[in-house]
Amino acid sequence: MRRDGKIDDLAWPVGDVTGVKAVCGTAFGWSLAEAASASAENARGAMPVPVLHAHDPEAMPARIDAAGATIVEPISAFPGGRRFHVEDPAGTGPAAGSDR
Repeated sequence: MRRDGKIDDLAWPVGDVTGVKAVCGTAFGWSLAEAASASAENARGAMPVPVLHAHDPEAMPARIDAAGATIVEPISAFPGGRRFHVEDPAGTGPAAGSDR
């Protein structure tokens, strides 16, 4: 079983999806999945957003609140499962998601 907090994915907003898929596939052997545009990624200045594993997404809000962070985008369906976005006190933060 995957553990909470381990990097599961990297949301990488790009303008030329076809070009990025070609370079990453040829140079690095990666296969990239296209996902719908997510407002939190765009709002973060098109920076890559790590997506951390959350075995039980419904249990995470209490843990995130106790840690001093805020959920800025609630749990929602996303290709491959569900995820939500977190913001730490510095204004940055990852997404967390589950394949459930």
